[in-house]
Formats: sequence, structure tokens, C-alpha cells
Amino acid sequence: MKRLLISTLLFVMFIVFAVDASFAKKKPGKQVQEEYQATLSTPILGAFTANFGIEGYTSDDEMQGLAQTFARRGTEGLEDALRKHRLGYFQLGNSGTSDLVLVMVTSTEGVRRLGMLGVAPNRFLLGSSQAPGSSFQYVEFPWTFIQIEVDEHGNGKGSVTPLAKMVFNQQGKMVVKPAAPSNIPRLLDVHAVK
Repeated sequence: MKRLLISTLLFVMFIVFAVDASFAKKKPGKQVQEEYQATLSTPILGAFTANFGIEGYTSDDEMQGLAQTFARRGTEGLEDALRKHRLGYFQLGNSGTSDLVLVMVTSTEGVRRLGMLGVAPNRFLLGSSQAPGSSFQYVEFPWTFIQIEVDEHGNGKGSVTPLAKMVFNQQGKMVVKPAAPSNIPRLLDVHAVK
């Protein structure tokens, strides 16, 4: 657990400090339909700006197709299918922009919830052991998961899971598995830009 916490901290430090801001330009794509800005709050590193631009949304049919792909071809097949999509971008701190490959939206009682899956700025391998005496294995966390909740004015809060795996359960529902479940940075002061 300590190794996961330290690895996640180092990854967040890399995102915030390692990439020159001159590379942090939006990639050309479709027209941005929604744009949000927020403050990424980390307990050790402080606060940084986060930007999200949504160019499209993932339909229920597309989600079912991804679940079927996962059932047939596993994690690798799912990753291949997701990397063919570009539904927007995100930027955390001074990192360059990364693609959003999945954008899900639900609304209840005046609150919109957006779940966004993006390509992690760097693929990351963490060592793990499943049980005493078992062989050591590496687990890859190639995604960043962003979740925001906004009111009718586009203001709200959220969270960022910088390192995550994505799978589907037996019921065909998406499950995001964070590298460090107890260390998920918060998004404060989420607000619509457009």
C-alpha cells in the first residue's frame, strides 16, 4: 500500500512539474461542446489548475459494445477499442493535454454527473503480489478517470484518479480500479468556461 501511495504521489508530481507548459496546447479535434476548469487539490503538492474540453459523448450502445469487446478480447482489446475514440481533452497542472476516450453523462435532480476516461499522460507499471508466496507481477494503469458533478450553472466539484484500470463486471457495468484508492485528488471550484 505504501508503494502505491508513493507511486501515485510521484506520478502526480510528474504531471504537475515535469512537462513544459509550452506543450500544454489543445490538440486539434472536433468543436468543443463543453469546457470546464477546476482546481486540482493534492494534500502534499498543493493546488493546480485542471482543464477539460468535451467534444462528444459515449452512447449507451457504445458502452455495450465496449463491454462486449472486453468480454471477447479482455483488457488489451478494450484498450485498443478505446484508443480509437477521441471525445475531448484534459490537462492537469502543467502537463500536456491528453485525450478523453470516454465521456458519460447522467442527470438527476438538477445535478449533471460527468464521468470521463482519458489516456494517462504516461503509462505506469506498479508491482504487486496477490498473495503470500505468489509470484510478483506488474499491473498497468493506463487511464486517468475524472468525475465531476455540476449544477445548472456549470459549477460543482469532482475528483481525479490519475492512475486507473478499466474493466467491465459480469453485469456489463464499467468498473474503474484506481492504483491508490485512498489517495484520489479532489477537484474544487469546478466551473464551466463556455
